[in-house]
Amino acid sequence: MLMNAFQLLCAALAAAPAVVMAADGDSSFPKIGELDVVFPRNDTYAVVSPFPVIFGFQRSNALLRFGTYLEWQVSCPLVMSGIGFFRGDETSGPTQVPYYYVNESRATGKDVYKEDFHLWRGESKQCTLSWKFEFGIDCKRYDNGTFESRVGYYPEQSGSVNFTLAFDGKLPHDAIAGYEGCPEPALAVEVQKNLTGCPEIDGAGLVDTKPCDLDVKSAASSLAAAVATPTITLTEAPGSTTTSRSSTTRTSSGSGTSSTSPTGTGTSNNNDNQGSRYGTYGGTVAILWCALIGVLSFLVFM
Repeated sequence: MLMNAFQLLCAALAAAPAVVMAADGDSSFPKIGELDVVFPRNDTYAVVSPFPVIFGFQRSNALLRFGTYLEWQVSCPLVMSGIGFFRGDETSGPTQVPYYYVNESRATGKDVYKEDFHLWRGESKQCTLSWKFEFGIDCKRYDNGTFESRVGYYPEQSGSVNFTLAFDGKLPHDAIAGYEGCPEPALAVEVQKNLTGCPEIDGAGLVDTKPCDLDVKSAASSLAAAVATPTITLTEAPGSTTTSRSSTTRTSSGSGTSSTSPTGTGTSNNNDNQGSRYGTYGGTVAILWCALIGVLSFLVFM
């Protein structure tokens, strides 16, 4: 038993991330990592739910390691919302780029009104995908040999992409499958050194983006297969017989594609809502019982 435990310990130590032992003079640095918004772009899309969100990492894996943090939010007032998070690996991160992060946002209103897009009015809606990105830690080694680690030092970068939802817009799946042109640029950062698993960044480290270097077209079919099939496609105002629904399916993504479950879609769970209503009714009944008992007690002891 003791020997087995020793063997397991040795195996665990052997499997420990190599980045911990990385030398300051890592020959792969400096390196530039870039983040681009693959979908949606500044275009007009059909009214569907779920609605895909795709980011692409390119040029190197510098933004996929060091505990980086990407947060995004889709805002279409009263009709659709979504919030998601992506964290870079604390150690080495994915080594192959391009690397795609796939998620989704959903229609609001169903849990309250029992109908998706219940508050939709008019022919189109202006929407925004906003994002922010930061390194969780930044390090610097001075000429005298001293070493400084600054948690959350890297200044937060943010941006947004505007898009439109309309009945006659492109279906997101078709727009992704037939992708043409360049993604929307987000940011590019140059990491000077890897200081034993901690990035050294000169100031904000921002450099020029090269969004057209991300060849989304070559990955378009895999990305289109990775997004969820809409459960609803709105072709007219809610209540119309032309509103179509289909079951949700999801296929596995290709290499380098991160297909994750949505985090906080902006809609509540139906069971939670029912629980709230049941709790309210139960409290009301209890109050009525107490009042009835009080009246009976008063009549008995008069």
